[in-house]
Amino acid sequence: MIRTVILEEAAILRDLSCLTYRDTFQGTTSEENLQEHLDTAYALPRLEKELQDPEVAYYFYQEGEKLLGYLRLNIGSAQTESIHDNSMEIERIYIHPDYKGRGLGQEFMNFALEQARALGKTAIWLGVWEHNKPALGFYQKNGFHQVGQHNFVMGDDVQTDLLYLKELSL
Repeated sequence: MIRTVILEEAAILRDLSCLTYRDTFQGTTSEENLQEHLDTAYALPRLEKELQDPEVAYYFYQEGEKLLGYLRLNIGSAQTESIHDNSMEIERIYIHPDYKGRGLGQEFMNFALEQARALGKTAIWLGVWEHNKPALGFYQKNGFHQVGQHNFVMGDDVQTDLLYLKELSL
């Protein structure tokens, strides 16, 4: 089941975020750059602030007592770029390494699309690392197309994220 992450679960979100990010990107930059990113992007005070922001929503995928992954959606000024006038951003979809390949990413995607439509959004977008071939294929399969790119800085490593957009019908 997909459910909202609550403020009291910030430390759990941090731990899952670090685990899944490391699993996805270890070996793509130096350990120092990776650790600096984890320490900054997933710092507990930052996550607590984000969990209280009405324009940011975090969701866990939970099965029994197990957390299998998480999703972050942004609207309004919480979006990391201004891509479209009436959009929602999928900033993060991460699946625990033990549960990859079970279709959970697709369930998160379907949920995100439902949330965007429920809010009357006419587009949904995201940034994805240009070398993350599985993710690129997944987003293309879901009807996203590239509309731009931006730099993603991890420590002293400047990488390129491709910006993908999907128009929505209400």
